[in-house]
Amino acid sequence: MRALQPSLLQLSKLLIAVNSLLLLWVAYCFSVGESKSLQWDLDLVIEPAVFLVFYVGLYQVQFSGLRREIRLITQAGLSLLCLAAINDWLEEVLSFPAAVEQLLEVMEAGFLLGLIIVSVGLNRWVLVQRDKIELQKKSIDKFRNRSRTDGLTNLNNRAFFDQEIVRLCRQAEGFDQPLSLMMVDLDHFKSINDRFGHAVGDQVLRMAASQMVERKRSEDVCFRYGGEEFAMLLPETTAQEAEVVAERLRRAIEQLDLTAVHNQLSLTASIGITQWCLGDKTDELIVRADAALYQAKAKGRNTVHVR
Repeated sequence: MRALQPSLLQLSKLLIAVNSLLLLWVAYCFSVGESKSLQWDLDLVIEPAVFLVFYVGLYQVQFSGLRREIRLITQAGLSLLCLAAINDWLEEVLSFPAAVEQLLEVMEAGFLLGLIIVSVGLNRWVLVQRDKIELQKKSIDKFRNRSRTDGLTNLNNRAFFDQEIVRLCRQAEGFDQPLSLMMVDLDHFKSINDRFGHAVGDQVLRMAASQMVERKRSEDVCFRYGGEEFAMLLPETTAQEAEVVAERLRRAIEQLDLTAVHNQLSLTASIGITQWCLGDKTDELIVRADAALYQAKAKGRNTVHVR
């Protein structure tokens, strides 16, 4: 039973073949009409031209890369348009029996039907293209997020930090707004790895990162800067305002309950802050924030220092 059913590809090829024969017939009719020295009016010139346009469209659809069902629908509609386009032309060029003329009159309705069918095919094509675009967009967004996200903490990574600090410095300069940079370092983190293992160290990093996300404001951007060091960019924020955010974060890390990770584990963080100044290069801003962080460590760790 399945062997008797023609495939969509075979039907597409059949439509091409039928319309190719129709094209040859039109060419023959054209030569007959000229041999009769017919007086061609504008319609008799336009209709074969319209037919050729539909025919070329029919041929192009075959190699368009459309899905088979969409291609078949569109070709069927174009075939009806081809027939309807030369209906009046054939009646003028050749003499047909009454039955054939009635058939040609019926073909006039095929123009509207052909338009409807082609519209259905095009609509299906648009929907397919929309789905492809949405899928590509999701893939691009997924790749973009993956390329800028730290795999362990799910914070933004160092590469994205290098891009974002340039953008926010330009924004601060362009709109004459403050911008602060906060550097956070987990105290004695190396000893945590040495005493409890890297698996415990990874859990500690994730928990510290989650505290940064919970304590930041909506406009702030958090990063894993490298190892046990984190960074936060705070747009439209002075160093004094950033110090308030930093102090909340420092206390939250100090008060973390790490007993589920290890019952002998505790954690603190040192934080350095600096504010962008007019004319600052990004490297200068980072150097000052690092210097502030080192001063916080020099004061005994588990503290915030502004520079």
